[in-house]
Amino acid sequence: MFRELMGLVDEFEVSFFGDHGVVTPAGGSARPAVAGIFDRPAVDVGAFTSSDDVDGLGFVSGAPMFTCRTADLPAGITDGDGLVVRDADAVLIGSFVVREVRPDGTGMTVLVLEKAT
Repeated sequence: MFRELMGLVDEFEVSFFGDHGVVTPAGGSARPAVAGIFDRPAVDVGAFTSSDDVDGLGFVSGAPMFTCRTADLPAGITDGDGLVVRDADAVLIGSFVVREVRPDGTGMTVLVLEKAT
């Protein structure tokens, strides 16, 4: 019951937040768009090293990610494949290279990305 409920929640989030990614396998042609959620997290990597050391505070951006339903991805997606992401209004977010494919075992997959050059 819980797994089914979480599946409905995941489906709602993916359709509601509505980014779309087009996967292009390395050396292949573009596949149909996949609905998902694009995220570029920020990670706090620093802290004050002493009570009066403001320079000890650090900040760095995390890797961009695209979360989608595993079943929506083309079979065989792997590191090195391309992903072009657009928002719900079809505005280009960016072109990326897949660096890691992380299925979570619940029917969702996170693609860890790197900006394409």
